[in-house]
Amino acid sequence: MRLVVVIPTLNESDNLPVTVSRLRSALARAGPKQADAPIVVADCGSSDGTPETARALRCVVIEGPTLTCRAAAMNAGAAWAGDRVDVLWFVHADTHVGPRCCRELLGALRRPGVVGGTFDFAWRAAGCGRLDQRLVMAALRLGNRLRYRVTHNFYGDQTLFVRRDAFAAVGGYPDRLLLEDIAICRALKKLGRLVIARCLVQTSPRRFVDNGILRQWLFDMLLLACDRVGIEPRTLHLRYNSVNRKRTSRVACEDVQPGGPAAQVRAPRPGDRRQLTEPAAFVSKSAW
Repeated sequence: MRLVVVIPTLNESDNLPVTVSRLRSALARAGPKQADAPIVVADCGSSDGTPETARALRCVVIEGPTLTCRAAAMNAGAAWAGDRVDVLWFVHADTHVGPRCCRELLGALRRPGVVGGTFDFAWRAAGCGRLDQRLVMAALRLGNRLRYRVTHNFYGDQTLFVRRDAFAAVGGYPDRLLLEDIAICRALKKLGRLVIARCLVQTSPRRFVDNGILRQWLFDMLLLACDRVGIEPRTLHLRYNSVNRKRTSRVACEDVQPGGPAAQVRAPRPGDRRQLTEPAAFVSKSAW
């Protein structure tokens, strides 16, 4: 199975080196077919040099005015890949994958009836130094693990892998500003099974650290409640992304040796998103 990794970004220059390094390690351990799998960074207008960092890391870079939210960015990455891949793996820039993740996801997709899935997650320790913080975050993690085992509605922080044909069948990520991960899981479950692969990813608790644990949890519950009744207030989207727009990253990056030049392609126009199964006109084939 051919695979592509898609990373949506907004001011993630400090996070990308470690995330990409971990991804490349996982891809290499999955076998020679995956070792050279492309990593696509779809940027939503970063002001911290994220696209330049991605190019230095030999990632394919997509940027443009149509990438106004994470859903649009991930759809653009999927459109770049077209029908030359079998699997799409969506990874947030602040999530670190384990060395066996790629191998496990490919194994999961070989099971009958499986169209996609995710991994269990753990919080990275950075930012949660106090004992009371660690205990509360552990409780949140436990509650979330129970929730997605019952509903099979996964958050993007866990990463999401999906068969390309299933992704195309549901029309990609829906055109919405928030909770696009929950929405696509609901659509995919109508086509087949979503599974939790046997590996662990680590994600950043930065929103809880910056906004306050209780405040962020209440905000997340408000988002879910609004989603349940079909409301998507724009003010909530602006508040949710405030961490990315104003933050100075707290992540200490590992040393990663940059490679050669990466590809830059334009973002798809609005009409392109619906043609997810066809090679798009904006693809730079030399970058593949």
